[in-house]
Amino acid sequence: MNQRRDNLTLISSRLQLWIEEQHEVLALTTRSRINPGRQAVDQGGGKLTLTQ
Repeated sequence: MNQRRDNLTLISSRLQLWIEEQHEVLALTTRSRINPGRQAVDQGGGKLTLTQ
């Protein structure tokens, strides 16, 4: 049961990080649409990897 809880904790924390990253990408993309002179930065992540 402990192992399962640890896995769920790991998944939820990685999911939280992934969501925060998506918010940043979205904010940058939106900003670049409003101001085309600004380039949206590629965050290089966006891949949610749950394998260990």
